[in-house]
Amino acid sequence: MLQRQLGQAYADEQERVRLHVLQQEQKIAARLARAQRLLDFEELKTLHTESRQTADHAYRLMGQARTAENQLWSNIKQTYRTRDASGAQGAYRAQYTQTANALHQDKDMVHDYFVQYKADVDRLNQNTARLRDSINVNCGQKGKEWYRALMARTAARREGHM
Repeated sequence: MLQRQLGQAYADEQERVRLHVLQQEQKIAARLARAQRLLDFEELKTLHTESRQTADHAYRLMGQARTAENQLWSNIKQTYRTRDASGAQGAYRAQYTQTANALHQDKDMVHDYFVQYKADVDRLNQNTARLRDSINVNCGQKGKEWYRALMARTAARREGHM
């Protein structure tokens, strides 16, 4: 049922973005491991932007997964309401129950995927924050100015000014 509801393209996109998150994490970790040598501000700034964009895309997909999960819950409830209102008996009632059970499995799968995705994005965000802080500390005046501007934009966005 899940493939009919969400479509194979959605599942493929989820996996593609999950892999992109993991690749981005690896790039950040590898670059931070090389922090002993002179840091290249532009390279690190670009890497930070890529990581933020990857996380933004993943958050959109997580929202779609949450919407799909909520829709599945609605379908499950409607199936039970329809079954109970119809007064179905025997095999006919069992068909409703089988449908609801299949929807439960789909919902659980979407939820598990959402939880894993959230863990991946949380790790990426932690690494991106480490990268941001490294730029501030290791990239001289340009890095400090970039950091201050980034933090000001972030604060303004949180306050609803952007």
